[in-house]
Amino acid sequence: MSKIQSPAQDAPTVQAKVVPFSLSANLRKKEHLMVAKVVYNHDGFPGAPITFKIEYMDKKTTRELTKKHTTTRYNNGVKEEHHDEKAFIEEFVKMKVRGWENFTIGKLKMLVAFESDLPDDAEFPFTPDNAFTLVDYAWEVFGFLQDASTTLKHFIKGDPETERKN
Repeated sequence: MSKIQSPAQDAPTVQAKVVPFSLSANLRKKEHLMVAKVVYNHDGFPGAPITFKIEYMDKKTTRELTKKHTTTRYNNGVKEEHHDEKAFIEEFVKMKVRGWENFTIGKLKMLVAFESDLPDDAEFPFTPDNAFTLVDYAWEVFGFLQDASTTLKHFIKGDPETERKN
């Protein structure tokens, strides 16, 4: 049987200094300032892996974006939800994908089935339309970007782990 011990009577009492702080106010200020470079290293990529520049997407923003692109209908009393995936992807890319580096036509051919007369070592330029089309057609890239944009450790300064292999 154990005894409950009271603290030593000689132990000093320490009081924490209470500082006014609003977590929600500070989150809103930093939300759009958190940008990171994450490395996408697909097996078989020639040369350096692709580096995506992305913005952090917190849980609240993810929920709001999902809700915005989901409609609810009732069919014979049964609730049916429809998710407009294309609209979700388009807004996700506009909000969170800021650019890329080391992305060539050859690497693009390994991610999306298409034909091009451009040489494989030609740069695949970042444009909003190219980003949307890439994410819309390359599921593994969409999954990677969605996961990376919601993983806070990529956005903490000084974090050495910015590479994620697929």
